[in-house]
Amino acid sequence: MVKAFISQEPSFNFDVWNADTDMKLEDTVYRGNVVRFKYNVETNLDDITSRLDYPDIGFFINMSVTAPDGEQLLQLMTLDTRSGVSAYMPLTGLEVSPSAGWIWPENDQPGGAIGWWTGWRDATPDEETSYRYKIGDYSIIGLCNVNNMFKNHQAPLFTWQEHIISLQPRPLSITSTAPVGREKPFTATITGLPNTAYQIFIYDVCPTKLTGKICDRPPYISGEREELAKTGIILDPILGPYSTGNRLVVDCCTQNTSIRQLVPSGDAYPSSGTWDIVEKGTRYYATVTTGPSGTATVPFFVDTTVNTGSYTVQVQDIEYQQKAETKVEISKGTISASTKDPSGVAKSTFFVGDEIWIDGSNTDSGMTYAWLTGPGLDPCGVNLRNISDINPISTVVFDTKNGQANYWRIDPNWVTNNSPIGPGEYTLVFSSVDPNGRFCTCTGSSGSCNLGSCLGIACERGICELEKCPECGVFIKVPITLLKPDLTADINDVTRCCCPGYPCGLLGGTEEIIVNGSSGGNNCK
Repeated sequence: MVKAFISQEPSFNFDVWNADTDMKLEDTVYRGNVVRFKYNVETNLDDITSRLDYPDIGFFINMSVTAPDGEQLLQLMTLDTRSGVSAYMPLTGLEVSPSAGWIWPENDQPGGAIGWWTGWRDATPDEETSYRYKIGDYSIIGLCNVNNMFKNHQAPLFTWQEHIISLQPRPLSITSTAPVGREKPFTATITGLPNTAYQIFIYDVCPTKLTGKICDRPPYISGEREELAKTGIILDPILGPYSTGNRLVVDCCTQNTSIRQLVPSGDAYPSSGTWDIVEKGTRYYATVTTGPSGTATVPFFVDTTVNTGSYTVQVQDIEYQQKAETKVEISKGTISASTKDPSGVAKSTFFVGDEIWIDGSNTDSGMTYAWLTGPGLDPCGVNLRNISDINPISTVVFDTKNGQANYWRIDPNWVTNNSPIGPGEYTLVFSSVDPNGRFCTCTGSSGSCNLGSCLGIACERGICELEKCPECGVFIKVPITLLKPDLTADINDVTRCCCPGYPCGLLGGTEEIIVNGSSGGNNCK
């Protein structure tokens, strides 16, 4: 007895594959994904092509895709992600070789570089009607009908298979943490597609009103450029080229507005001028690539050159005309100060020579600056310990110390007789910033000044700059009175001995003299 032939059940099995992530799709694909159809090695239908009497037709599998509106698609637009070339490719007449894990549309393309371009448009880019493949459920069917196999044995996974894939809009959202004052960080987290590049930027309104000057600029993306790049956050080079910054803003109030035109960059009004722009605006935007989970977190920082107000952080996908926004509210902190005697009793009147304990709280920055003004002193303020020095005393603000949050103290205490000042009415000024003449630029050679936006006298500094220039620091004034040191004494009466005999007129003996009084302006009594 001789075995004439072997009969086996046919096996037909393929998966829908996301070429962008190189992962199998279960039920959802997002617009713009590149999709491939991967035949598993379990598919054994190619065995029939080895028969001697098999007709040389070059194929034995056909596929079709049925759109949500019922249209049957026998060819799909494909995109080669390496070259950017797009072309229609057929779904019928496929010569599948599953033993090698055959993949539609071109089995010889490595790394999932080519596939069905679900985001192809054939008209105006920003209109839903321009997309060739509409949102909804797609039926993807593959079948084999060699020798009427399908007609005679219409069994799923034997002669045919169907996958239902839902084409959905691309997800894109952004959230932000709330900054707790200035000199503080906050973050913006993008949620989108995995391993996808987006543009992110921060601005005030559209069109922008920010000049980029001190106290007229937004928070900035913080961190070392190299470290940011490792997390998928790419800043444009400071000197260009500005590949991200020159991209257009999605859904802006004015057409053809670039990102660099919407942020303070110095490129155009109102930020073009002679003043300095932080790293030429490249800290106000970036290209951000999400990770495998589809998220990316961007760190921002609010320093004391950022004024109060509402700022918008926008993330966008310009290719698909998508955007998402989050609002960030910036507010100033507060600063407080008190003067005390060495025992900690609050007071505002002291004697020249007294020791004064000065402390307070500051929720606006990490440093507190102090000046002194008064009779015979520079009206823009001098140093407490050296009245010939115009630079303020600075002290660190502690998150918590002595049970008080945001605490600062001038340490050691101020001993007033170490400063050559006399009695009078003085003012201590405390600020969350040291302006240090930053609203004016003076050259060392000529001493000439660029007034910029400074109001009043050119090159204001210290307290004058805080009061006259558009500074956005927080400051307070604390008046103190210094009195002239005095000394009073009360001495009890002493009766001199005046009798002619003994013991009068003789040396010896003691008489107690009691002195009572007060002294001001001297720590040692």
